[in-house]
Amino acid sequence: MLTQTEAISILKNELSWPDVQVQIGRRAGFRCEYCGKDLLASYENYDLWQVDHIIPNGNNGIENLALSCKLCNFVKRGTDPSKTAKSNQRDDLINAAKEIINIRRKQKEAVYVKTLEAVITLRNDKGT
Repeated sequence: MLTQTEAISILKNELSWPDVQVQIGRRAGFRCEYCGKDLLASYENYDLWQVDHIIPNGNNGIENLALSCKLCNFVKRGTDPSKTAKSNQRDDLINAAKEIINIRRKQKEAVYVKTLEAVITLRNDKGT
């Protein structure tokens, strides 16, 4: 078993992770900070790893960066959670972003369900 120091050294020196990626990943428990997806559960999940600016176009400080899966980052993009957050504290901004993302994910899911229903009908009909 590796020590914490050895693990960090491997990530940074052998795998070329920037220090900020290591910090963000550790802080978030290597999960999307918006939906909780374990970004190390599989290669497919790992490939979804993105770093999001909590406040778009904000600074690059670690307090304004969140570990995000690709879908949450895409769904949230360009939305400033500080407009609906209780305060500008990081936890409040993350919670406001989660609310925005949940609403938009439900909308996308409704479109998906409708699409799936139509496609299944077409698949089963096969042009007859």
